[in-house]
Amino acid sequence: MRRIIASEGITLDGFFADAQGAIDWQALGEEFHAYSLELLDSVDALLFGRVTYEQMKAWWPTPAGEGYSPEIAQRMNAAAKFVVSSQPQDLSWNNAHQLSGDLSEAIADLKAQPGKDIAIFGSGSVVAQLTDLGLVDE
Repeated sequence: MRRIIASEGITLDGFFADAQGAIDWQALGEEFHAYSLELLDSVDALLFGRVTYEQMKAWWPTPAGEGYSPEIAQRMNAAAKFVVSSQPQDLSWNNAHQLSGDLSEAIADLKAQPGKDIAIFGSGSVVAQLTDLGLVDE
């Protein structure tokens, strides 16, 4: 069975972003780059909330994202992407799918499918919901 791995950039006092929603305070050096590649090599699917999906879709498939890290961009763009949202989404990013209905059932079905593990980047409200449901494995 696939595992759900939450990978979060979070402050010691529990914030994902500053008051303006910026995350530029995060340290994204060589160690983080190596960690990101290792994690992306261990998964074949990504799970996002609506806001994080929109942010990632606006960055990774662009020349800026690919220029920042071609290796990470290639993995992000190739992975299956699942978006948790009750609103219809623009699923134009390669391999994107929207999860609908009961979240615990949708995630249980996703975890039961064959494949590698599933990573969640950001998406704090989704991580909180899945944690409350006992569905985050790491």
